Amino acid sequence: MYYYLPAINRYAIVLLPSEEYLKWTQTCVDPDPNLTLADLWEDPSVYLIPEVEDLGNWLEQNYLVMFEEELGSWDIKEENWPEDRSFDAFLRFFHVVFASSVMDLGKGRIVKER
Repeated sequence: MYYYLPAINRYAIVLLPSEEYLKWTQTCVDPDPNLTLADLWEDPSVYLIPEVEDLGNWLEQNYLVMFEEELGSWDIKEENWPEDRSFDAFLRFFHVVFASSVMDLGKGRIVKER
């Protein structure tokens, strides 16, 4: 039996941390010396974005909010973040995966926090 799953009007960006990001986490307060890249890849961040024509351009214009969210998840003190928070630095810290098909398998309404 084929199911027609409800799609939502968003694209998704998955950020898979790189070795450079892992190395940076070890400079944070209370680092985990046993943390591996595989550990980080087990639970990557997913960002829902608007449906856009040019994903690459959208990412280049909007990467900073995701970059700072990821840095802040390890250390809330901005002075401890890398000075270089350019788009190139973002691409060194993360492998970016786009998904244009986002299906909702949940029941009930989607609730935003914050």
